[in-house]
Amino acid sequence: MKKNLLFLFCITLFINKIHSQTNWELLNPKPTTNTGKDVEFVTTNIGYIITSNELLETLDAGSTWLKKQNISSGNDLSFYNTIGYIVGNYGYVLKSTDNGTSWNQISTGFNSSFNTVNIIDK
Repeated sequence: MKKNLLFLFCITLFINKIHSQTNWELLNPKPTTNTGKDVEFVTTNIGYIITSNELLETLDAGSTWLKKQNISSGNDLSFYNTIGYIVGNYGYVLKSTDNGTSWNQISTGFNSSFNTVNIIDK
């Protein structure tokens, strides 16, 4: 009898454990599980997060985030007025001149990793 009760108890725990792990939901910033490396807001509502390989965008002050685009590498992000830069490994640099609406890769002539970017002026 004790063996039957122990068996039932173990089965109940096992079923509960399996069932409890099927309903996980990813919280903000959706839709990624990658660690954010930097966040910048260009207006009170529009902001960006970079991960090592994604650019995420919010249009509602951070309530929701969507993947804007994949990037090859991301270490830092910075804006000055409407100009923005994303820098990464192996000389990877993206530039935006329209508050992050569009991004274009620019050639630096370097193959080194850029870990930070600071924009002083235009």
